[in-house]
Amino acid sequence: MSGDTRCSIENRMDVRRRVGLNIKKYRLELGLSQEELAFRCALHHTYISGAKRYEPPCASRRAINGFIG
Repeated sequence: MSGDTRCSIENRMDVRRRVGLNIKKYRLELGLSQEELAFRCALHHTYISGAKRYEPPCASRRAINGFIG
């Protein structure tokens, strides 16, 4: 794996980690459980728990971001 490829993968992981941490931060600020946030975003709760592990699918991230602003 070249240095550029490794750096690109690390950057993507860093962005996913930050997205996951922000979702958790705003969820807690709103006083919502993972299940309640999932319900309000019309998602299955496993997508929210995936966000906690920094791996939600792109469409799920859009739905969550649309809800929490």
